[in-house]
Amino acid sequence: GRNLYYEGEREFLYNLLDDVEYLITMEELRRIQKLSADMYYETISRSTNPIFGFRRRTPRPHKDPINSMLSLGYSMLFGNCCVSIIGADLDGDIGVLREGSMSLVLDLIDPLKAKMVDSAVFKIASEILKEDSYDIGTKRCHLNDEIMDALTDELHMSINQNDIDRCVLSYRDSIAENQPFKINY
Repeated sequence: GRNLYYEGEREFLYNLLDDVEYLITMEELRRIQKLSADMYYETISRSTNPIFGFRRRTPRPHKDPINSMLSLGYSMLFGNCCVSIIGADLDGDIGVLREGSMSLVLDLIDPLKAKMVDSAVFKIASEILKEDSYDIGTKRCHLNDEIMDALTDELHMSINQNDIDRCVLSYRDSIAENQPFKINY
C-alpha cells in the first residue's frame, strides 16, 4: 500500500535498462549490474521491519537475520545450479559478468534469486521472524531452529530445479548453437 521507491529511483532503473544495449565493455555491464543489485536490496529493505537491521546486502559475517537467511538461500541455489552446470558439461569458472572461480554459477543464479530465494526469505521475515528468532553474537547472527526449519522448508518449495536446468541448458545452447539465451523469471 506504499511506494517503495524514492523520487526518481524507478525512472533511474528504467533508464539503466534502456542504456544496456549501448554499453560496450564488460566493465560497463558489470558496473550497471552492481548498481542495480545494490539499489534492489536497498529498495526491498524498506519493506522489512527496521528492528532486523537489514539495509542492504553485506559481506560475511552477517550481523542481521535477513542477510543470514539470504546467504543460506543463495548457497542452496548455488549448489543446485552447480549440479545443472556439471550435467550440461559447462565450465563453472568461465562466467560472463564475473571472472574467477564458479563465476558462471554466480552469473546464472543472479536472475533466479528474486523468485527462488528472496521471495521465501522476505515471506519468512514478514510472517514468522521476530526479535527472539535470532541472536546476534559478537561475530555474526545465529538463527534459531524454528526459523531455520521454516526457511529451509520454504526454500525447498521455491527453488525449482527444472527452471534452473532450463536456464543452464538455454545458456549452453546459446554458446554452442547460437540460440537465444532465455531465463524464466
